[in-house]
Amino acid sequence: MTIRTAMLEDVKDIAAIHVKSWQVVYKGLIAQSYLDNLSISKREKSWQNIVTNSQTHTIVKEIDNLIVGFANFGQTRDSDKDSKITGEITSIYLNPEYGRKGLGTELVEFIFQHMKNRKFTQITLWVLDTNQIARQFYEKMGFKPDGTAKIDIRENFELREIRYLRNLI
Repeated sequence: MTIRTAMLEDVKDIAAIHVKSWQVVYKGLIAQSYLDNLSISKREKSWQNIVTNSQTHTIVKEIDNLIVGFANFGQTRDSDKDSKITGEITSIYLNPEYGRKGLGTELVEFIFQHMKNRKFTQITLWVLDTNQIARQFYEKMGFKPDGTAKIDIRENFELREIRYLRNLI
């Protein structure tokens, strides 16, 4: 099992995991028509841009040379936080077939170490307020809601997200 920096040749696998995860994890939480219309090829184009973007870092989790999960992180995007000391996990997804095996924990612990090495003292992430499974996972990892919320407007619906914060020192 390996965690490594994502490369352009990983983008198709990342996009497929991203779409499959959304379709499984957000079933019943997001409009089914939206989930049904998610496109791996559109996500692949987005991930090509993200993986080549020097502003964030994307890692993949491999088991026997098969990518089973990924995460993206970097400086916070939130204007109320100091980007010199606050990092942000912008995405973390596993192939649903590999969930509940400790792989998400390994990805988050890798990110914690990476952020500490770069002198970040806190880390944030945004999570769908109705995603109880993810919220429990993040709380187990030491994150706490910090009272900040935002609305992400999608095609014909809104997603309410809450911010979680964890100190790294």
